[in-house]
Amino acid sequence: MIGKTLAHYKIEERLGAGGMGVVYRAFDTRLERSVAIKVLGEKLSGIENATARLIREARMASSLNHPNICTVHEIGETDGEMYIVMEYIEGEPLNRVISHHGLPVADILRYGIQISRALAHAHSRSVIHRDLKSANIAITKEKQAKVLDFGLAKRTNPAILESERPTASFHSFTEEGMIVGTVSYMAPELFRGAPADPRSDLWALGIVLFEMTSGALPFQGTTAFEISSSILKDPPPSIPATFPDPLRIAIERCLEKLPSTRLQSADELILLLESIAAPSSGSASRTQDSKPRTLSVVVLDFANITSDPAAEWLSSGIAETVTVDLKRIAQLKVAGREKAVRALKGVAVAKITDEEIAKLGSDLGVRWVIWGGYQKFGNSVRVTVRFTDTTTGDLIGTAKIDGTMDEIFRLQDQIITELQTVLNVQIDNQEMEKIKKPETDQLAAYEAYTKGRQLFHQFSRAGFEQAQKLFEQAIQIDPKYALAYSNLGSIHIFRFIASTDSRDLDVGIRHLQKACELDPGIAEAYAWLCYAYMRKVQLDESLRAGLEAIKLEPENFNARYFLAVAYHVQAICEYKKESFLPAIEEYKSAIRLEPKYEASYLGLADIYMLYSDYTSASELLEQAIVIEQTGDFRGPRFLGGMTMLGHLLLREGKLDQAMEWFNRSLAYMQQMEHVYKESFVALTHVGVGTVFLERADYQKAIEQFTKACDLMKLYPKALGIGFHFIKAKLGLAKAYMKSEFSNESAEALKEAENLFRAKQELDFHWAWDCGDALTEFEFAVYFAMAGKQDQSQEWLRRAREHGFADSRRIASLQLPQ
Repeated sequence: MIGKTLAHYKIEERLGAGGMGVVYRAFDTRLERSVAIKVLGEKLSGIENATARLIREARMASSLNHPNICTVHEIGETDGEMYIVMEYIEGEPLNRVISHHGLPVADILRYGIQISRALAHAHSRSVIHRDLKSANIAITKEKQAKVLDFGLAKRTNPAILESERPTASFHSFTEEGMIVGTVSYMAPELFRGAPADPRSDLWALGIVLFEMTSGALPFQGTTAFEISSSILKDPPPSIPATFPDPLRIAIERCLEKLPSTRLQSADELILLLESIAAPSSGSASRTQDSKPRTLSVVVLDFANITSDPAAEWLSSGIAETVTVDLKRIAQLKVAGREKAVRALKGVAVAKITDEEIAKLGSDLGVRWVIWGGYQKFGNSVRVTVRFTDTTTGDLIGTAKIDGTMDEIFRLQDQIITELQTVLNVQIDNQEMEKIKKPETDQLAAYEAYTKGRQLFHQFSRAGFEQAQKLFEQAIQIDPKYALAYSNLGSIHIFRFIASTDSRDLDVGIRHLQKACELDPGIAEAYAWLCYAYMRKVQLDESLRAGLEAIKLEPENFNARYFLAVAYHVQAICEYKKESFLPAIEEYKSAIRLEPKYEASYLGLADIYMLYSDYTSASELLEQAIVIEQTGDFRGPRFLGGMTMLGHLLLREGKLDQAMEWFNRSLAYMQQMEHVYKESFVALTHVGVGTVFLERADYQKAIEQFTKACDLMKLYPKALGIGFHFIKAKLGLAKAYMKSEFSNESAEALKEAENLFRAKQELDFHWAWDCGDALTEFEFAVYFAMAGKQDQSQEWLRRAREHGFADSRRIASLQLPQ
C-alpha cells in the first residue's frame, strides 16, 4: 500500500492497525497537507457489515466538530477500496504517554477535562463512543487530547437503544487483541446485555483516568472472562493517596458499578475536574516533594507483643484514642475505626508484614498507616510506633515511647507529637490543646470503654449487651466521659431497632445529647442522633444532627446514610417531595463510602420504584442481592433485596419471575435471625398472594394474605408492620371480592380503613416499601377493581398529593391522570 495513491491521497507510511482496518499517513496532493487514512483490512474488505461500519464511523465523526475530537474530512472509494480521510495528528496514543508510574496530577486534569469536553460534545449530539480507551486518545506535542475511532459509536435514538446491544465488541470482525482491550474498559451493565448510554462512556473515561494515576488498569485478568468477572464483582483498587481527594472521588464516581449511582453526564465530570484544577492554576504536579491537599491516615490496632491476655484491650485502646485525637487536626483525613477494624478482620496484627501494611493502607485509600506494638511488664509499658507510606511501602519513621500505665494518656499524646515530626503535619495551638485534654483521665474508665468498643464491633446481640454494661461502668467511673455516652446511646438505638420500644429511643437520645454537650466534636454522636430523631419523626432535629455530623466528618459513612434516610422519611412522612433529591445524593455518597452495605441500595431503590424508574431500581436491588447471597457485607447484615426485587417484577407484570424471587427470599430468610425478618417475610407473603390474585387463583391468594396477617399479629412491633398488614387486608378484600364473598371483602376493607385511620396497635414507623402514599394507592387499586371510580380517583388524588409518582402503576388503573 505504501506509495499507492487513493484519489488524490498518496500513501506514505503505515501508522497502525486495529480491528476495523489499517491507518496510514498520506499526503493530500490537492491541498498539500498530511492526512490520516483508514482503509479496510484485507480480511474485512469484502464483508458488507464492515463496510457499513466504516461508513457509519465516518458519518458519526463528521457530525462532530470539536478541538478534542479528531476531524473527519471525507469518505471515499477508489477501485473498490473504502477509506476515511481524517486529520493527521502529530503525537502518540495516551497509552504510550502513560508511564508505569502514571502521570503528574496536572496532566491528568488537563487530559481528563479535554476528553470530558469531547464526550460532552458527542453526547449533546446523541453520539456515544462505546470504545473509549487510552489507545483511542491521541496526545499532541502541544499536550492536547484528541479522541479517535468512532467505529463502535452509535446514536442514542430510543429505537436504536433497544435494538442495538453492545455485542458488536464480540463480533467476528473484532479480531485478536481487540476483545481484551475493549473488555477492559466496558461498563458492568454492558456485560448484562443493557444498551450503552452516556454513562457507559463515563465508566470508560473513569478507567482511563485511573490508568493515568497508576499506570495500570484497575480490573485485570489473563482472559476476557476473568476481566469481565472482575469488572462485575470487584471494587476498583484504591487510587494512590498522593493524589488530591477530590480527584480520587471523581474517578470513584465514574467507576460506580450501577449507572444510576455513577456520574450522570460528562458535564458533571468537567465541573469536578475544573474545580480541582482551578486552585492550582495548572501548576499541580506529582513529585516527591508535592503534598496532597488532604493528608490521609489510618491507625491500626497495636500488637500485644507480650501476649498478656489481661492487656489485650490496649490493642484497640491505643488505636481508638489516637484516631480520636487525629480527627481533631483539620489538615488530616482520618479513616474511621470501623473501616480499620473491618480491614484487619482475620489478620493477626502481631504477624503482619510491612508489605501487607502498605497494601492494607492503600486499599483503605490513605497515604500513611500508623501501627506498631506494645509491651506491658507489671505497671511499665513500652509502645513502639511505626509510620508507613503506602505509596512507596517504605517505613518512614519509628518511635519507642516508654512510661507507666498511669501515664498511658501522655504516651498516646506522644504518638501525635512523633507523627507531627515524621510526617511534617501542622497542628495549631487550639488543636493541640484539644489533643492534650484526654477523653478521660481515669484509667479504669478507659479500660472499660475500650473493652466495650471491642464487643460493640462484633455487631451481635450478646456483644451489645456486654458492651452496654462496660460503657455504663465507664460512665460510673467518669461521669464526664463523652465517648462512653456516645457509644451507650448508639447501643440503645440498636435496641430500639430490634424491639421498636420508644423508651430505648428516649434513653439513647439522652445519652447522645450528653455526649455532644461534653464534646461537640464527636461526629458519630450526631450521626446516631440523626437516626434517633428520624425514628421519632422529629425530622428538623434529625436533619440538623446529620448535617452537623457531616460538617465534622464529611467522609463518615453512618452520617451520610442516616442523613439519606432522614431526607427519605421527610419526603414520605411530611409529604415533602423535594426531599427525595438530597436523599438520593446522600444514598449515593453512602454507597461510594461503603459499597458493601446493603441498606443503602434498598433505600435508593425504594425511591426509584416510587418514581417508576424500574431500571435503576433493578440495578440497585441486584447489587443488594449479591451482597446478601455472597455474605460479603460491611457493618450490620441486612436482608430484603430479593423480596423488593420480587415486588418490582410484580409491578412490571412479570409474575413468574416475581414468584421465583419471592420463593428464594422465603427460603433464604427461613434460616436467618434478623430484626427485619418478620417484616420482610410478611411483605413476601403479600407479594406471593398478589401473584396468585393476578393469576385468578383466588383461594391460594387468600391463603397467602391470611398467612401474612397471622404472622404480623405475632410481631405487632416489627418496624413498618402496620403498613404491610393493611396491604394484606386489602389483598384479602380483593381476593374475596373476586370470589364473590362480598361480606368477607367488606369486612377486610373496613379493617384496613380503620387501621389506616387510627395507626395504632401495630408499628407504623417508616420501612422500605411503606408509607401513606403507597398505602393510599393500594386503596385506589381496590376501588378501581370494585368499579367505584369516584372513590378510586379520590384515593389516587391523595396518593399523588403525598408523593406517589409511579406513572406505570397509575396508568394500570386506567383512570385519568
